[in-house]
Amino acid sequence: MEKVIYKVIGAVAVLAILGVLLYVFIIYILPVLIVGGILFYVLRKLYRYLGRIRRSTDDYLSLTFIPLGYITAKSSSASDLQYMYVDSVLHDFDIRPDRYQKAREFILQGSRTSAAEVRGIISKYRQYWENPSARRRIFLSQISVLFYDNLLTRDEISLFFEVADWYDYTRAEAQDILDRIISLKHFTYDPDSDSYSPYGRRSGGEYEQQNGYSGYSGYGGTYSSQKELEDAYSVLGIDSSTSDNDARRAYKKLMSRYHPDKAIAQGLGEDGVKKYTELSQKIGKAWETVRKYRNLK
Repeated sequence: MEKVIYKVIGAVAVLAILGVLLYVFIIYILPVLIVGGILFYVLRKLYRYLGRIRRSTDDYLSLTFIPLGYITAKSSSASDLQYMYVDSVLHDFDIRPDRYQKAREFILQGSRTSAAEVRGIISKYRQYWENPSARRRIFLSQISVLFYDNLLTRDEISLFFEVADWYDYTRAEAQDILDRIISLKHFTYDPDSDSYSPYGRRSGGEYEQQNGYSGYSGYGGTYSSQKELEDAYSVLGIDSSTSDNDARRAYKKLMSRYHPDKAIAQGLGEDGVKKYTELSQKIGKAWETVRKYRNLK
């Protein structure tokens, strides 16, 4: 009988211990495991999502700025404005400060990349420009460098059509886009330089004979003084229709952006400081030309 009692007591004790353990597990351990599992799941999903965003951002920057670097390097206009263009990526393309350096690296990479490699990059990231509006936006942003110095040469026209082919534009479609740009910028043909610019001369050149562009009348001065003024406007990124206040703001903005102290702050080294100094001097000279022409104080 005693053995039976001992067995019963033992069984009850074991059940009691198991009950306590089960209670502790359900009340304390199980919620921690559930919350931990959910938290791990959410964090893993978030990590993968952020990783996809980062990769897609890098992909888009690569698509935008590697071809941009190639076009800049191949542009036949050896102007300081090209350096200004590279340094104004943040402003012109509304790139966030944390992505500016990456965009700059892609531009420099593109300047050393072959045409076949650039075409491969554009083909690889086709999903970002399959939409017609996205394709046009990216294409126009990239070929805009060809017009930064207000001069379009034959080599640059060939480069324009090469880039258009990368984005599957037909020859006729690309021609139409180029016609519109030249018309909007009032470009005409100058036979002496075999190029197009706002201060070119209407001479019946082959290109405008095909497209029927009208001439452009400047300020009525000599060609050299007109060209000097147009060059000054080009450096400041304005034109004759820009108001005095907006012209002054454009000058101050450029001077602020390319002050030699900015090169020091960005860690561009001695070469960067020298380049910024030269650019600020060029901007100052351009403003002096505009200021005197408009009789501004």
